[in-house]
Amino acid sequence: GESYHVPALAELITLAFVMKFKSEEADFLMESKNLQIDLEDEEFLSSAFPFD
Repeated sequence: GESYHVPALAELITLAFVMKFKSEEADFLMESKNLQIDLEDEEFLSSAFPFD
């Protein structure tokens, strides 16, 4: 399959899952990067990272 290189987004999502219990920090991180991503949205995750 094709590889999509989005280190910033991948890093953010990885951090969000790692610090899942620290949702406030994750939100702050996202806001600081001017991103509006709902990490609870499974549809977004599926579309962003489709599993074959």
